[in-house]
This record gives sequence, structure tokens and C-alpha cells, in this order.
Amino acid sequence: MGAEMSAEAIETRRAYQREYRRKNREKINSQRKNWRAENRDKVQQYNKEYWERRTYHFVGDKGTFLRACGVS
Repeated sequence: MGAEMSAEAIETRRAYQREYRRKNREKINSQRKNWRAENRDKVQQYNKEYWERRTYHFVGDKGTFLRACGVS
């Protein structure tokens, strides 16, 4: 959003969004499910890149996460 919102405006917007999502849960879930079905290649590419980033984040250059878990 362009201009910064006041704390009160932010909370009001969040409350509206929570209520909208609560009332339209099935519609939103259906739209997401349909999009994922129609864009399987994008979903697969995103998941691949996500796990590559995540692996690097945990393993890093020194493999500290793996050593902490007891994996050589």
C-alpha cells in the first residue's frame, strides 16, 4: 500500500480480512485448489526452489544444522 496506515486502520483492516476469510473459507480454499491444479508446473517449481533455499539455510556452508541433528 502506498501510504502508511495508522495502527487503528491496520487493526481495522486485519479484522475485516479475518472476518471475510471466516465467511468465505470454502470459496477461498476452492479457488486455491483450482489454481494449484491448473498451475502444477508453477507449484512444483516453487516447491523445488523453496526446498533448495531451505536446505541451504539449514545446511549452509558448514552444515551446522545437520551436525546438530547428529547427521554427518
